[in-house]
Amino acid sequence: MKGNLLVLAGGFSLLALIVAVIIVLPLIVTAFAAVLEFVYGLILGNTGWLAARNMKWNKNINQNVTLLVISLSAVIAINFVGSFANTYLGEVFKGAALDGFADARNIQQEFVEQVEAIEGMENVLPVYVFGNIAVDGQTISRVEATTDLGQYAGLINIIYDNESIQNSVEMQFHQRRNVIVNSYEKAVESIHIGDVIQLSAGGITQEYTVIGSFKSRATGVNIIISAEYAVSDFQPDGYGIVMFQAENPDAAATEIRTLFGNKENWTRTVAEFNADVLGVIGAFLTPLNQLTYFILFLCIVGIINNLLIQYIQKKRSIAMYKSVGLSKMQHIKMTLIEGFTSGLIGGIVGSTTAWLEIKTIFLVAGPRIPIELDISPSFFVLAGVMGIVIILIGSIVPIFKGSPPPRKCLLLYLSIQLVIGSFS
Repeated sequence: MKGNLLVLAGGFSLLALIVAVIIVLPLIVTAFAAVLEFVYGLILGNTGWLAARNMKWNKNINQNVTLLVISLSAVIAINFVGSFANTYLGEVFKGAALDGFADARNIQQEFVEQVEAIEGMENVLPVYVFGNIAVDGQTISRVEATTDLGQYAGLINIIYDNESIQNSVEMQFHQRRNVIVNSYEKAVESIHIGDVIQLSAGGITQEYTVIGSFKSRATGVNIIISAEYAVSDFQPDGYGIVMFQAENPDAAATEIRTLFGNKENWTRTVAEFNADVLGVIGAFLTPLNQLTYFILFLCIVGIINNLLIQYIQKKRSIAMYKSVGLSKMQHIKMTLIEGFTSGLIGGIVGSTTAWLEIKTIFLVAGPRIPIELDISPSFFVLAGVMGIVIILIGSIVPIFKGSPPPRKCLLLYLSIQLVIGSFS
């Protein structure tokens, strides 16, 4: 499935997942309650049994759990994806040997020689960059040509999909019109190793053979070809990027900027690039992280509102229970048991939903991201605890509403009553 269709399918999958969870939640809550009737009955006695029984097909509790599941899954997914982006994009050059690069148009050989002459410069590799080459008639975003594939691969940490053929690929690469293809591009275009593809630019078309595929976090290049054939076939005006290793990368980058003079360029050390990326990511993620607090706040408000409605609806049944001997402490115990159980169910289902959402997101993004997704089990535990805490916070309100505290706690009581009044 191609990129846009894959994204569209991923969006529908996320929507279908959320709708399915909302539909089956009442069944899940009731199933949990049926099991917990016996468990709570044995451990907590009749109060626990009655609390679990009250949860069966209880619309207010189902709404609370639904709110909790949607909120927790959204918060977990946002935080996980944000954290992953911060880590992944902030370490784009992890494993790469280069210390920096200079990106500009039409870099000439004389300029490359000046860069090589900079004090402390250890290694310099100029690379041709093409942005208007078509593959079998379809224009792709970036093609690069190098004079030394082995050196190029080491500088940007190319990982071959089949490492056993790495040596043979690097030996054959410069012998004929051969190319290696980015794995994502290979998947989209259905290009396979051994295929002969046509590269076209400026009215010139040449056939190249695919001899390998690769992944690299440090570059978004689609296809890599030999500079010898790139120059003879497509006649570039100059190099597009110069990668370097230096004893003092910062000093080398400063000197390269000086050599460019007024010419437009983008020269960065790896450290500067990472700082730029983290700055952009931080600016993007900050409002998202703030949004998670707002989501949790709305969740708590909605749960408090539902619990107040539930308290009003249960006034008669509570009065009946009290008439047959239910004490205030037993009523509080029942409320806390219901809250704890609802929070536990919401945490489990919410974290599971978040896990499925994350898997779906990275299934869509997977071909573009050469890394395995590692989800720690600790976030399930954290989600369960968070769900319990949120529901218990909401449960305090109906407890205070139905069982006013002694005069010593009058100020706290009046404060909570004021909060309740704002939601009523």
